[in-house]
Order: sequence, then C-alpha cells, then structure tokens
Amino acid sequence: MKTKSLHLLAFYTRVPRDPKKTHTKGYGKDENNYSYNEEVHFTRGLKDKDLLKAGVILNITEKKVVKCSMNSAAEFLDLYAYYKKNYPQYIQILEEGLYGEKPEVIEQNNID
Repeated sequence: MKTKSLHLLAFYTRVPRDPKKTHTKGYGKDENNYSYNEEVHFTRGLKDKDLLKAGVILNITEKKVVKCSMNSAAEFLDLYAYYKKNYPQYIQILEEGLYGEKPEVIEQNNID
C-alpha cells in the first residue's frame, strides 16, 4: 500500500529497566520491570512494513489515525498534541513545510 500523504510513524521497543536482573524468576511477568523506547519518523508515503512495525501511524495530510496499537479509540488531535508537545522542533518544521509560516490547519486550543 503506497500513498503520497505525509505520515508520522512511531515505533516502540520494550526494554528491561535493569538488564542485570532479567535472569530473576518472574522478572518478565512484571510490566513495572520494563520501559519503552520511542522512535518517531516522518515519511511521505506509507509502506506495508510500516503498517506492520509501527505502533502509531498518523496521516498528517488527511488528519486521521491510520493505526494506534495502544489505544484503538485514540483521536487524531489527542495523538498529534502528544507528539507536538514532546517533539516540538520537528513538528514545527513539519507544519511550516506543509502550511507555510503560519500553520493554521492543525490548530486546536488544547494542543499548545
């Protein structure tokens, strides 16, 4: 599946908080022993492997959620607000490139 829309892809990897203790019995069963690494990519076009591997896919052009493996009921503006808050320098470049100097297309009072 290929398209020309601009997408935000988020990949998540679960890693042990203390790798030295992974041999302990029951370590893997306790979610508190793990944290998640987040890696965010922007891409024009979407590949089949992106659909399989990414945890979150936002179609920025059409302002819709393509995939959210953590919460299937998540709304585009809520997810976009999260990434805008945590990656402001990249979202600013993205918005300026898409909408010119004053991005007004993806604005909502509670995003900023």
